[in-house]
Amino acid sequence: EGAENEQYGGKWEKVKEFDLDKEPPKKISVKVDDKLYYLKYYRSVRIIRKHKNEKKVLTPEEIARKEKDKKKKQIKAIIKEMDASRKEFIQNIFSGKIDTPKEEDYIREMVWKFIMGSGIYLSSSRIRKFFSGKNDYECSEEEKAEAQEKLDALSFTNSMLVALHVVAEDIGDIFDWQGHYKPEIGRKLINAYEALKPYGWTFAKDDDWSLIIGKHELYEKEAQVDEK
Repeated sequence: EGAENEQYGGKWEKVKEFDLDKEPPKKISVKVDDKLYYLKYYRSVRIIRKHKNEKKVLTPEEIARKEKDKKKKQIKAIIKEMDASRKEFIQNIFSGKIDTPKEEDYIREMVWKFIMGSGIYLSSSRIRKFFSGKNDYECSEEEKAEAQEKLDALSFTNSMLVALHVVAEDIGDIFDWQGHYKPEIGRKLINAYEALKPYGWTFAKDDDWSLIIGKHELYEKEAQVDEK
């Protein structure tokens, strides 16, 4: 009852159909492997059963696409870890856990080179988020003032390091829609990490560096850039 309105929703599977304008068969031969129902449907009678929820068989194209999407998610997860490590490293510079090297002019030059080549708009609200952990519109006036106070207390070089982190975090995906490495993004990030080397920056895993230069196995096609 009511199944005539559910014939195209995937709930029912048609086993056989008989046209009522024709002579009915003397016998109806069907394989009974499930509970069957009959239904008068316009000028026919259908034998139907409830559709089995079988696992969909993916096409080779769908399998390939799912694999690409999985790899892209893994790359994003690694980049997110690297972002968190970079922020912690810079915070350790502020707190004095990491000594400031003598090459401050070189560091500022590298940071400026990275920022100018990034194409990223750098706003004061985005920089404050480094300290508050929230967007300005999510902060109270007191929280914004506190974040600004921390920023104002930094030396010129250290404030540039905050800008470096913010820009690197917003630089965009290091892969294209197909999962291929994007050398233009890789080169920019190489410049960012180059500026942190005088402080003793090293990647936690070899895989992290291979991701930045395009040699990681997660990319659809191996690529690399001049590390210099």
